[in-house]
Amino acid sequence: MIPIISVAERWHWRRISRRVAVASRFPLAPRMVVGVTDQRILVWEARRRWRVGDFLGYVTLDRVVQADAPTVGAGWRTVRIFLSNEPTVHLKVPSEAADTLAEAVAPATADDAG
Repeated sequence: MIPIISVAERWHWRRISRRVAVASRFPLAPRMVVGVTDQRILVWEARRRWRVGDFLGYVTLDRVVQADAPTVGAGWRTVRIFLSNEPTVHLKVPSEAADTLAEAVAPATADDAG
């Protein structure tokens, strides 16, 4: 019974993520490796043992309105990335990387500059 439930959950996740990816123009995969530069969020598909797979695409940071990691705790946390004119993207990341990712993709404010 567990394999059937697992397959159904994966199918459901792929269906929803594909819809969100098209609507938000943010590349998504069930497992991703994300890199952040000073201008872009780069996204690769993750292979076994978290090796970098195919390049899925990028999102320019000027499209990001806000990013935060509202939950606290151990394990996996959700990072919300609010995009201009597109739906919000939710990424599950390891808890130790959540705040770092949110800060890296969030736009600089006047308080950050000085």
